[in-house]
Amino acid sequence: MLEFLATVLPVLIFLLAIALVAEICDRVGVFDVAGHALLRLSGGRVLPLWIGLVLLCLVTTSVLSLDTTAVLVAPVAIAMAKRARLDPVPFAVTAVWLANTGSLLLPVSNLTNLLSAAVHGSPLQGQFTASTWLPALTASVVTVVAVAVFWPRVLKGRFRMPAAPKPRDTVMLWLAGAVCLALAVLFGLGVAPTWPTVAAAVVLTVAYAKRGRSWRKLRVPWLMALVVLALFVVVRVLGPLGLDAWLASLLGDGHGFTEQLRVAFVGALGSNLVNNLPAFLALQPGVDDGTGRAVSLLIGANAGSIVTPWGSLATLLWLWRCKASGVKIALGPHILRSGALAAAVLPASVGALQLLPLS
Repeated sequence: MLEFLATVLPVLIFLLAIALVAEICDRVGVFDVAGHALLRLSGGRVLPLWIGLVLLCLVTTSVLSLDTTAVLVAPVAIAMAKRARLDPVPFAVTAVWLANTGSLLLPVSNLTNLLSAAVHGSPLQGQFTASTWLPALTASVVTVVAVAVFWPRVLKGRFRMPAAPKPRDTVMLWLAGAVCLALAVLFGLGVAPTWPTVAAAVVLTVAYAKRGRSWRKLRVPWLMALVVLALFVVVRVLGPLGLDAWLASLLGDGHGFTEQLRVAFVGALGSNLVNNLPAFLALQPGVDDGTGRAVSLLIGANAGSIVTPWGSLATLLWLWRCKASGVKIALGPHILRSGALAAAVLPASVGALQLLPLS
């Protein structure tokens, strides 16, 4: 159990630290400034604005991880939509969907990828991107099409350019921006994200307090972290008691399209029931017999985890930031749309996987 906790606790520490960084960035106006920059680049047209957001989400998710997109890019999307007097929901949903479906390309893109690439004997060791690039591209394209289908009217037309936001605290604004940029560089270099993010959170919190602001009012999702930890422990305890064997039987065997689609759907189902990280840890031993099956599980755990709010940490963080930004997400319609997207993404991505020369 101690070894297991040593594996999962850094994940939860990262969750809390990046949430604290995002909270301070929001309060000092980083997201407003970044959102206004995107507005200016769009020339007052909604479609280029949205395309710019799509590209930003794909780059940050691939290079800096999906949690970065959920915590730092989604608030930018919300801020810019509000400033342009546009419906913020489709822009926020674009960020969270691409954070999950676009997280297949590199090991750093998702913690499940890191776990898969690091597991001893994993067929993905040393050939991760070569095995995932086409499913990753397919999942991203399907997601972009889905947003355009669900919100065709919102993405048309023009908007009046708002005035530039006035910095609330210029010193903190520049410091927070520099800290975010430093984190981006470190993540891009492949540095493990937990401790740099903790350092960033400490630096910003101390500076925030020194500038005469109350750090006690900063919101951090402690309860969310405890619930996820409980899910990890439950899966770990139940595994040797028969859960692992039962899950292996659900995965089946074989390497054709039908068999790999089954793996993806089981991964998606487990992720949406208990969160994709504990689900992936429980299911991963059942797919060590082939690269195609290992990638199929990642497709299910990453792209397929978008249906329920707790399917991935990124979605939980996104909902938390939406609430903090005053954006109400109607969970019923959101779950229905996300389910429809998952039903399209999984077969399309597994089908793309069949075009690669994998075992």
